[in-house]
Amino acid sequence: MGKTYTFGQNVPCLKAWATQERVHFKPMFETGRAIKGMNADKALEYLEQVIAHKRAVPFFRYNEGVAHHEQGHEFGCPQARWPEKSCKLYIKLIKNALSGLAQKPELDRSKLIIAHVQCNRGQQYRYRRIHQAHGRVKSYASPPTNVQIVLAEPQEKTQSAE
Repeated sequence: MGKTYTFGQNVPCLKAWATQERVHFKPMFETGRAIKGMNADKALEYLEQVIAHKRAVPFFRYNEGVAHHEQGHEFGCPQARWPEKSCKLYIKLIKNALSGLAQKPELDRSKLIIAHVQCNRGQQYRYRRIHQAHGRVKSYASPPTNVQIVLAEPQEKTQSAE
């Protein structure tokens, strides 16, 4: 993960990734789906508004038990939440990717979009234990996530040959 992804052929892009972050996978997946294709600055603004509960993240796939909210109708999905921890991680990743902008002078910050978001479940830490009734002990696993984003300028679409 990370260095292996290429966005187009000889297309300059900015990448950022985090591994084994202690954030749940499902909100990370849905937040990534919501910001993919957005302008980088608008995505930062959107994530800040989600943290402030002004806008919501729609839950399309992992929506079992997610309540309906009016703010979700912006995306055509009534089931929505405000995943603060995942939004903070995406803000950190976008700012990290934008920090490499000085090394790529051919890129324009105002034109950068979030071209690629990949979110995978990480390896669970199972070393912690929780004690239960009647002397039983079981593992107490955490839910880490691996996430990667790529910022690039939108490419012009070419017409296919007929």
